[in-house]
Amino acid sequence: MQSDSYYWNVVGEITPDHFYNGIFRKCFEKMVAEKRGDFQMLDVLCKTIEYDAAEFFNQSFSVTGKSEIDELTRQYKRRGIIITSQNAINSVLSDPDKNPTETMSEISTGLSRLCGDRTRDVSIVGNLVGEEFDRIEKMVNGGTSAFFKTGISDIDKMLIIEKTDYIPLGGRPSNCKSVLASQICRNLTKEGKVCLYFCFDSSRQTEVRRCLFAEANISMQDFSRNTPKRYLDSIKRSSELLSTLQLYFDNSRKPTTELIASQCRRVKSMAADLHFVVIDFMQNIKSPIQNIRERVSMISEELHDLPKDIGCPVMPLSQLSRYSNEDCNPPSINNLKETGDIEEDADKVLLVWYPEKYPSNRDKEEYKNLLNLYVEKNKNGTTGIIPLSVFADRFTVTNRITVGNEQVDQYGCFR
Repeated sequence: MQSDSYYWNVVGEITPDHFYNGIFRKCFEKMVAEKRGDFQMLDVLCKTIEYDAAEFFNQSFSVTGKSEIDELTRQYKRRGIIITSQNAINSVLSDPDKNPTETMSEISTGLSRLCGDRTRDVSIVGNLVGEEFDRIEKMVNGGTSAFFKTGISDIDKMLIIEKTDYIPLGGRPSNCKSVLASQICRNLTKEGKVCLYFCFDSSRQTEVRRCLFAEANISMQDFSRNTPKRYLDSIKRSSELLSTLQLYFDNSRKPTTELIASQCRRVKSMAADLHFVVIDFMQNIKSPIQNIRERVSMISEELHDLPKDIGCPVMPLSQLSRYSNEDCNPPSINNLKETGDIEEDADKVLLVWYPEKYPSNRDKEEYKNLLNLYVEKNKNGTTGIIPLSVFADRFTVTNRITVGNEQVDQYGCFR
């Protein structure tokens, strides 16, 4: 209750049963029910159950991080083992004729309940197939799509994205990783979806400014060089559109994987849903491990389960290691391996290459506004290259469309 972020960090990890103290249990139940925790709520709660608030604080237990949560869980399981054992002993002593197999079954059930996070992962196919068929039937009949769509149709044709996919997007600096991720977020929110963008490498104001110029289809370079006043009406219309979208930006300092999970749960509770999460970028996440490769490997492993926890795809952006002749050669999955064991954790691996970024390619017509998206790993489909059009000064990515022998973008400009 002392910090809002602590509440959102623990609410998905523990239950009221974890608390032995009755007032703690009632307080936590109230916090979960009202989706908040503050001293005013506690004061009202204590008056309702005729409990002294000062006494509560004298014996309060602080839950501020993973170590405290682990200790709370350990004590909860110790109590559960003792209670289950006592119940079994009492059952055997009170009824000598009771079948021992029945008592053993009760012990097994009690202990399994303590390992709930493990047992919930085990399900027979008969209990799962009905739910999956319902999803497919809705898709066939024009209902909610069974799969996630990025809003860029050329990407959606190749990638079959599940709601629980972990999708790292890698690229060298200034190769438009953030532009592509931001474009997907805007596409989704314009369809009524909820997106959360962690912008650890820039400020929220910077990201909002980029969104304004992207939606207004205005080059930031033109805006800075020419009379800005003539662009004001377009930017105003862009502002009105963006103000209706459920696109959340998080600019937390010293981010950790625990903080990211906490903020995801918080936004999902506030917005009643969450459809897509972008982390820009993975190497900025804090960890006590000093070695960069080991640190990124650990961060990737911890982020791997986040989509399953929050029920939506997570796309962490990753810087790639340097390699020779990167102006002539696109990146490969080998470059990603140098930044940790991301490939092993990922459901899909995407890499971007923006050749026009390099001076040696700026006069080559075939590279004009080209952004190649390389699908290097794809559990649900094939790998390959998706050519896109990028307009870096407008922070926009579109399909690359061919008309006759010419390539044009969505604005009708011949390439």
